[in-house]
Amino acid sequence: MDDSTQLWEKLVETQIHFGAGTRNEVSNVVGNRKTLIVTTEGTISRKTLDNFFAPSDNRVVNVFGGVKSHSSLDDIESAAISLRNENYDCLLAIGGGTAIDTAKCFSILLNDRRPFRQVLTDTDISNATPIIAIPTTSGSGSEVTPFATVWDYQQKTKYSLATPLVRPEAAFIDPELLLSLPERTTISSGLDTVSHALESIWNRNATSETVQVATRALKLALDNLAKAVDQPNDLSTRTLMCEASMLAGIAISHTRTALAHSISYPLTAHLGLDHGIACSVTLPSILMFNYETDDGRLERLVTDLEYASIDALRRTLIDLFRSLDISRYLNRHSFSMSNLKSLQEKMVSPSRSDNNMREVDADSIGWILADTVEILAILES
Repeated sequence: MDDSTQLWEKLVETQIHFGAGTRNEVSNVVGNRKTLIVTTEGTISRKTLDNFFAPSDNRVVNVFGGVKSHSSLDDIESAAISLRNENYDCLLAIGGGTAIDTAKCFSILLNDRRPFRQVLTDTDISNATPIIAIPTTSGSGSEVTPFATVWDYQQKTKYSLATPLVRPEAAFIDPELLLSLPERTTISSGLDTVSHALESIWNRNATSETVQVATRALKLALDNLAKAVDQPNDLSTRTLMCEASMLAGIAISHTRTALAHSISYPLTAHLGLDHGIACSVTLPSILMFNYETDDGRLERLVTDLEYASIDALRRTLIDLFRSLDISRYLNRHSFSMSNLKSLQEKMVSPSRSDNNMREVDADSIGWILADTVEILAILES
């Protein structure tokens, strides 16, 4: 990592263990605590757990391997209820953002027996089981944030569990765990990092410190995401993407996300887009929308990233989409202007869109969507 290390260390409360092989230190941090592992069936079948504990280790009281790529509110609640027959001192989350977010929900629900929907809409949360996070993707940054995303797919609604109690006490960010990451996951999670970085920069809650950290994250992601796709077993590139994801996560842990995420939620809930695609596809358009009322921070971003102009940065984002061929992950029949217009009212989520540096209304959302559709048409031509 570069000279900005001292800065981001001031902004993060999670104990960071970063680098190849750091997974070997997990057992020491767990100590003698009775542990529930929260992960996916794929992680179990690939024997990834053998990196952390021997099969006979009696500290592992239980293993929950039922995390799904799109875990729903009801799935999480029923699983948590079934796990309450044991007392756990620690939750070990191994996987991508969904696995870590599921562990964050368990952290509360193992101690709070109220209905999950009530918990999600209540600020009176007083107890949580400590979490240790081991990300196996580079995108969500959930290993350093006090947030968890929860989807109610029946109601097509996205909730956010937000409390400092679910911020992991420690994170082991080992890029060797990403060497087998599938291409689609690399792309979607990497674009999530790009989105987090930009959303933190054009955010009303941004500070000079968060902008500096997010700028570093953005540069790393723009320079290395396509390389990670082309050379998935290159440890150096995976390491830089892990750093980008972590830094962007640190930035949004202070600012939260903004307009691109607000627009993305119905794209995921109604059109089924991968989260990383949904929250990044509008970035070139939002960049130009915000630049019209720039207070100087986007011009500084262009300078810091050594681009000739804001248009050059926009072209870089579009060229990245082209090199990653994101069009293959979009159902173009569904991703039409008529379908997008039908979702337009759902795209203004005040808890996110109000964070945007420029005020947002229905007309501005309409312009952003039209510009995005135009960009996608160019990518497919």
